[in-house]
Amino acid sequence: MAHGEMTAGLSGHPAQAALKAAHTLSFCREPWLMAGPRRLSVPRRVAVRAAPDGRPLIVDQREVDAVRESWLIEDRWWTEKPLRRRYWEVVTICGRDEVVFHDLVSGRWWRQR
Repeated sequence: MAHGEMTAGLSGHPAQAALKAAHTLSFCREPWLMAGPRRLSVPRRVAVRAAPDGRPLIVDQREVDAVRESWLIEDRWWTEKPLRRRYWEVVTICGRDEVVFHDLVSGRWWRQR
């Protein structure tokens, strides 16, 4: 009996149908779907030139046109790794909305989105 004949008789079997579906999905999935869960809004390093008061002037070589909002986060102050960040929501001259933060512990700048 040929392979095609043997599987044709089993196509109605639930285990065979599940195996066929899994095989088909493995070829149809996008690679990023197969990687498993991923974190959203992971901060990424960003180059920022800031004014003396800390306000971002340039974000990734784009001039800041407006500051929409700024807020301070201080958390885990009771631990060995406190979290102190000054967030800025800015609009660049090309109209791009950016949220960046200055890590006040390390001095580094990060893009949140």
